[in-house]
Amino acid sequence: MIWDGQELALEVDEADTTPLIGMLLLEGHDLHVQVRSGGRLTIEHRS
Repeated sequence: MIWDGQELALEVDEADTTPLIGMLLLEGHDLHVQVRSGGRLTIEHRS
């Protein structure tokens, strides 16, 4: 993947199962996270 303009190799784990309940609840929504101390988290319904 490209992260801050630099190529970054990473490992990905996946599970061959139904989505976790949290992911099911987020279906049809946008999740925005400010990853910092005191950052905001917003969930907005997509229209």
